[in-house]
Amino acid sequence: IPSTMLLARCISFRNPLTVTPRVLSIEFYYTNTPDNKNRLAMSSAKQQNQYFQNIRHLHRTLAPIMLLPLLLTAITGTAYQIADLIGQGDSFDWLLSLHKGNFGSLHLDIVYPFLNALGLLVLLFTGISMWLNMKRKSKKRSV
Repeated sequence: IPSTMLLARCISFRNPLTVTPRVLSIEFYYTNTPDNKNRLAMSSAKQQNQYFQNIRHLHRTLAPIMLLPLLLTAITGTAYQIADLIGQGDSFDWLLSLHKGNFGSLHLDIVYPFLNALGLLVLLFTGISMWLNMKRKSKKRSV
């Protein structure tokens, strides 16, 4: 007697306008036996690996896009603070305007800080997730 058994479940619905039912999906699964626990763990590991590939892809895509706005915000904010400490803040109001998101005729002062913050938070989340995953994998290899 085999220790695992393959079962199938067909999910379907019947359209009232037609006679034949339509099959939405067919799911294959194994019964919960000791041998099947390894297969379930492998499936979970594949899903986790796919999740971290998506996280890496998001981080890799968003990092170059967010580089210029974050650098511009940091440099203009620092330069304006230095000018203000020297007492020349009034003559460097254009730095504060750039810092807030006013780029000539393009006024993003309402949206720019929120987009900067959202991008920074996403980069922070994805970066920490990748770092924790790397630490966990290195612990597994050393054990």
